[in-house]
Amino acid sequence: MLRLLDWAKKYNMKLILCNPQCYAKAGPGGPGGVIPADYADGVRAAVKDFGSHPATFGFHVGDEPDATPRS
Repeated sequence: MLRLLDWAKKYNMKLILCNPQCYAKAGPGGPGGVIPADYADGVRAAVKDFGSHPATFGFHVGDEPDATPRS
């Protein structure tokens, strides 16, 4: 990841990082809509590792929720 960020910096680019530590899996809040207990720790670790790099624009944390009704 750092090699990619360094490459982007060389070309004056900013990247949105897809890091598994801060991705809310399976829709909003994770499986069953529940945010895993260690989710915030993963986000903090990713930000600590990559957040201050000049080529980091942000983190992709998930996608739009699907249209499946929840009961």
